[in-house]
Formats: sequence, structure tokens, C-alpha cells
Amino acid sequence: MINTFENLVILSLVIDLQIGQSITRLQLTKFSNVSTALADAASQSQLYGYLQEGRYRDAQKLLAEVRPRVTSPGGVDPDAAYVFADMAARYALETEQWALAMDAPDGGPRRDGEATMWYARGLGAARSGRLDRAKVAALRLDALAREEGRRGSAELQRLGVLAAMAAWQEEREEMAVLLKQALDLEEALAPSAEPCYPVIPIRELAGALWLKVHRFADAQREFAAARERYPRRARALLGLARSAARAGDRRTARRAYGELLARWKQADPDRPELGEARKAMIQ
Repeated sequence: MINTFENLVILSLVIDLQIGQSITRLQLTKFSNVSTALADAASQSQLYGYLQEGRYRDAQKLLAEVRPRVTSPGGVDPDAAYVFADMAARYALETEQWALAMDAPDGGPRRDGEATMWYARGLGAARSGRLDRAKVAALRLDALAREEGRRGSAELQRLGVLAAMAAWQEEREEMAVLLKQALDLEEALAPSAEPCYPVIPIRELAGALWLKVHRFADAQREFAAARERYPRRARALLGLARSAARAGDRRTARRAYGELLARWKQADPDRPELGEARKAMIQ
């Protein structure tokens, strides 16, 4: 049972997430009576913060620190397996490493991370052109969605994977129908606290898919709307900049690129997105 002290730590964690602060696992584990679950939440929060700041190397180091906890002398730790799988899926999708996402690790015996795993595998496969593997992921998400009654996160993620498959095949009309269904469902659900779920929000995914099929004005619209729902997300900001530039809206593109540079002051210095943004600012 979580005691009053732990409730205060949870409240502090939520507040810091809302104002964009990263909580470290070390900060929580200084207090011996704070549960491992809270420290795990801190690791997930910290990874999310690193990814939004372009600190991908730090994110990799954090994953390496968490991974050894999955196995212990007594076997697989189900909570640690869930946390590591969730973080690994998020890292792969947020960094757009599609081959890595396609092989996202299993979350162990806990079923609450199963949809995230199949979403990562499905998007990774679809964005890599491995439609056979994407179809498997979509079918597994379909089974989970039936259990939820078609009104939950699994259905959102199923529709997202199917839309990504349609985008790869340049089936724009089919993609539009699938995205409309997913966006309507997403709008009916309250936004989750960040780190958000699904890992890639549907409206942000819609922007990325419209960008892929060269519908730049549609992509810009979706990325702008995605930022209203989750304003901290770096990929939505970068997508807005790219789609606006391709749509001929240089003012919006420069503003978005400028905001990305301001947010990524601590980013890995060799990130190509930084060079892209700097070049756009002087054109």
C-alpha cells in the first residue's frame, strides 16, 4: 500500500512532468521508503525528457541502466520487464529507428504493456515496408481491442498501424479513412499525462503519414493540432517545421525550427535535425 509520503512524491512527480522537468531515478531512490514502482516511473519520465530534448545518447545510457533489472536470480521481474519494454519501444519510435521498433522487446507477463509492444512492432514494420509483420501486429492489436470494447488505446493503435500500412502502399484514400476513425476515437478520449500513450499520439502519426505521402498542407494541419494536445513533443514540432516548409509556409517553418533549436540546447551535437534547423533559419 502506498503511504502518505509516497503520495506526496507521486504528486511532485506529476507536477514536475506538467512543467517539463525530468525526474531522475536517483532522486527518488534517495528515500528508502519510496517504492520501486515510483523509481520506475521516474525512469520512464526521465527517458521521455531526454527524448524531447534530443539527448538520445543519455536515453540510451538510461536504457542500459534499467535493462539488468529485468532478470534476477529468481527469474524475470515482471515489473522491470514491463518498464524496460515500454522504454525501449518509446526510444525506438521517438528516434524513428524503425528496424529497432520492429523488434521491440516483450514486456513479460504483465499484459498492460502488450499494446505498446505491438504498436511499436507494427509501426516499425509498416515504416520499413515489412507489411507481413505489420499485419501480424495489427491482428494482435485487434484481439486486444476486442477485449477493450473497441473504445480504448488498443483500437487507436490498431488503426494507426493499418494507416501506416496504407501509407507505405500509397493508398491515400484508405489511409484517410483509417486516420479519421482513429482521430475521432482519440478526440473522445482524455489526453493522457506525459509520457503520453499511445507512444506516438495518433494526430502526430497522422501528420507523419501525410508528410510521407506528400500531402504537406494536411501534414501541417495535423502536426499543429498534435502540438495543442501534447505541447512538449519534439517530433510534432519538427514535423510542423518540415511540413510547413514543404507547404511553402516559411514563416511557420522558421518559427518551429527556431523553437526546436531553443529546446534542443542540450541535444546531442551531431543530430542532423540541428543542422536542418540551422540551415532553415538562415534561408
